[in-house]
Amino acid sequence: MRGKWFLVFGAVALLALGAAAVWVVLQRQPASTGSRPDTAVPPGGQVLSLSAKIEAVEVVAVPVPVEGRIESFAVDVGADVYEGELLATIRSGDLETRKEASAAELNRLRNRVSSLDSSLIAARLEASRARESAGEAQTAMETARKALERQQLLFEKGAAARQSLEKSQAVFAAAAEVYAARQKVVQAADSRVAELSRNHDDAQKALEENEKEQEEVAAMVVSGDVISPVNGFVISRRGAVGQEATYDMEDLFQIAVNLTALRAVADIPPDLRKKVRAGQEAVIQIAELADGVPATVTEVRDNQVVIDFTSPNPLIKPGITAQIAIKPD
Repeated sequence: MRGKWFLVFGAVALLALGAAAVWVVLQRQPASTGSRPDTAVPPGGQVLSLSAKIEAVEVVAVPVPVEGRIESFAVDVGADVYEGELLATIRSGDLETRKEASAAELNRLRNRVSSLDSSLIAARLEASRARESAGEAQTAMETARKALERQQLLFEKGAAARQSLEKSQAVFAAAAEVYAARQKVVQAADSRVAELSRNHDDAQKALEENEKEQEEVAAMVVSGDVISPVNGFVISRRGAVGQEATYDMEDLFQIAVNLTALRAVADIPPDLRKKVRAGQEAVIQIAELADGVPATVTEVRDNQVVIDFTSPNPLIKPGITAQIAIKPD
């Protein structure tokens, strides 16, 4: 019985020693660092695979046409636009105030010109009547003059009494006085017409100048409507509704044109930079296309790879992502 216990104890001791030996071996082995997946280098290391962004080659910048507050945006980034389409509305408080003041002055001048028109018509009518009345007085004076000359001739010949001569003289003097008075009325009426004509001309000139100013101000207000100069695709937009827009915002909108001419731009790790150069073969893989687009590296700049290509599909727009594969030297 004692022998059996010795056997059992010996077996347990051997198992413990074996387990300890395995543990020591495992502890002495270096820890596995594993292999870091390199998405830039596919299996085999024959090509470099990089994530890229599609950009436009030809871009038109639309500047702020007038300083003011952005009232609204009519299009968003990613929208197709056509030439002449409204992109945004900018309104200037100063221009609006100037427009209102100009409109008020325009209304005042129009009322003044209209009033002067009426006054001038009435003055001309009054002057015409005064001249007519003066003409009648002149006719009466000339008649009285002839009668007086006849009486003087008769009196000199002794054929008329002095009383008749004196009566003719009185009639002529009265007629001459009436004519002189009416001539003064004519002169006053003509002066009134001349003064009103000058005032009317000045007011009319001021009205025309104000109308021109009103047109200019209205044009400046309308110029706050930002209009697309081209057909294209909106790739960027600056500012926000309610924000002030200034002339230094020369690219309020950026619109890509000629969307067949595009480029893929990808960042390249510094350690792979020397493996890529202009002229290397490349393939651009885009989700919208079943097949890749063969291309050639255009340039390498600031740790970026640039590949210009001709888009085979109008669905490919600036801003989407792509995968480019480059065969290094």
